[in-house]
Parts: sequence; C-alpha cells; structure tokens
Amino acid sequence: MTSFEHRQVQANGISLHVATAGDPKKPAVMFLHGFPEGWFSWRSIMQALADDHFVLAPDLRGYGQSDKPADGYGLMTLTDDIQDVVTQLTDKPITLVGNDWGGALAWMYGHRFGETLRQLVVVNCPHPQTFVKALMLGQDWQRSV
Repeated sequence: MTSFEHRQVQANGISLHVATAGDPKKPAVMFLHGFPEGWFSWRSIMQALADDHFVLAPDLRGYGQSDKPADGYGLMTLTDDIQDVVTQLTDKPITLVGNDWGGALAWMYGHRFGETLRQLVVVNCPHPQTFVKALMLGQDWQRSV
C-alpha cells in the first residue's frame, strides 16, 4: 500500500493541503477533485500510479485541510493556486487530470499555463466553448425528451 505525504503548501497567499506519493524525479501527475470532494477521491488511482509517477492532489481552496478564505473562488484565482503548487513541487511538465469542477479548472489551467503541461485529461466536464454554446442556444442534452 502506498503511503501518502501530506504537506501544506503556501500558494497564492493561502495554505493548500497537498497529498503526494512517488518519486519527484519521475513524471508528475496532478489530480483536481470535483465538488464537494477532496484529494481523497483520487487515492486509489494515485496508489496505482505511484510506482512509476510522482502523484499529487491538492484539496482545492475552500476544501478539506486547505484554507477557506471568504473570497478568491473565481477561475483565475483558483488556477493561480494550482500553478503555484505545480511550480513549487515539480520542475517538469505535468499530466493534469480533473474531474467535475476540477475538470473546469483543468480546462482553464491548460488555456493559461499550457506550457507546463505534458497531457491534459478532463473527466465529466465539457470543454468551456461547448458548454457556453449549449447555454447560448438553450440546448440541454441531459434532459429527457
């Protein structure tokens, strides 16, 4: 069983809890959780990848053991949080995996900081352009007809 290291990283003016495992010299994979989850939702896949990767998963701002300030929950601030964690914990391009709300953040992070990415994996979150188009056209693909 993989043991996780838990650390508090000072990022973008707040303290973020980050769980890590594996060798920091190996390719890095960062996981971003959805709502209302935390880093723990990724533990099984982190365990499976830790032998061959450096895996890391923060509790995003407002979740788990991370700070919960009254403001700063916009996409720009949240992706700045992620960027600060990335630059502090690895100097290599990362694979970024996001689910749900973490997927929305992953899309924005890729747009803003694409040069830091090796791969981008988004689960359960449409591309922002597709989402906006559906809203503008009044399309609702989840509703039963």
